[in-house]
Amino acid sequence: MAIDWLTATVEQRKTLYRVVKRLLAEEGLNWNDFYSSVLGKDVRVGGGYEDNFRAGRIGRDKAQRIVRWLAAEYPHHAARLKQDANAGAPSGERWLSFVARHRRFERVAAVLLPEPSIGIVAFAKPEPLARPVIPLGAPFCFEVESDRQGAVIAFQSVGDEWYALPLRPDGLSETIAGGRQFLPRQANGEPIPLSEDVQDGRHGFLFLIASIEMINAVLDVIPAGVIYPPSLDRIADIAAAGPCVPSLLRINLLFAK
Repeated sequence: MAIDWLTATVEQRKTLYRVVKRLLAEEGLNWNDFYSSVLGKDVRVGGGYEDNFRAGRIGRDKAQRIVRWLAAEYPHHAARLKQDANAGAPSGERWLSFVARHRRFERVAAVLLPEPSIGIVAFAKPEPLARPVIPLGAPFCFEVESDRQGAVIAFQSVGDEWYALPLRPDGLSETIAGGRQFLPRQANGEPIPLSEDVQDGRHGFLFLIASIEMINAVLDVIPAGVIYPPSLDRIADIAAAGPCVPSLLRINLLFAK
């Protein structure tokens, strides 16, 4: 069914945002490229424009122009938009419900490391905020206490968006033993420093600890870049279907300038 974008709902405009965000990631474009192509090089866009777009508050006339541009320039993404907008944007509710039921805050901590080291890896709600506050650019790592052996995969949330947080230079997951350990870590158990160099504010981190088989199944559905609601729900389905509930360790940190 064709959508009249001049009367589009907030949810439909949120769906349009998600399709555009995915397009930019897949095509290697940035928001300035997008605005220039769709709205014209002479159009000035304020700093809060993307926030309004994400929240579904973009003007309906601009939404219509974006849809027409998609159809002309990226028909594959236009087809995806039509399917998603008609079906209703996936909400990620199964993922959010799974996290809310099983998260635990007491067995994971952030550790500020004493000094920067060569090879630092830079990564891009009412819940407790852990200490310490992490200065932008400062090296840190995590210390987790696992109640089982198996494997672990980490996620980072910034606002409403979720990403996988690599735990090895060559991969997302790491083996884990019972007891306390640093993540990410070197082969000798010493921490590999992380740093957040760009985005201050609240960041959430989640460690999913389960069998190696379950973690491998989760890895199969994690895309590069933002993990969109359909993939989040699929991860929740995989985790909930196992013979035992995985361990889910949650921590919220504040990064300050």
